[in-house]
Amino acid sequence: MTRVWNTDYGNMYDVEFRIIEKLSREEKHMHHKEKLEVPPFTGKLDEANGRYAIVFTKPGCNKCRQTIRILSRSIMVNHYQADKTAIEYFKRMGIRSMPVVFIFDHYDIIDEWCDLRVDKIKQYTEE
Repeated sequence: MTRVWNTDYGNMYDVEFRIIEKLSREEKHMHHKEKLEVPPFTGKLDEANGRYAIVFTKPGCNKCRQTIRILSRSIMVNHYQADKTAIEYFKRMGIRSMPVVFIFDHYDIIDEWCDLRVDKIKQYTEE
């Protein structure tokens, strides 16, 4: 049975409503992404061949330790313990698990993810 929602946009079917809600969340995520201030890279870009990772962790997080351990085999990794402000910011972005990983090529973010993502880690350790 299809549910009809009465919204500001008018009456909508359930599928339409879910699509608009998803797009709204993505737009909100993109808006917050623009305001992200990532700490500066403390290594030497020459040693990193221009590519490096910044990882935000929380204390006692095994997934965080594993991510850092495996990524650091192939690229430079700076990691920071997320404070309450950073955690609140990530929650507003829709991120619910740690670590939060940003991959840079020189000064441009080329990839980002959260949680232990073995597929993403392999992408950067097999190059």
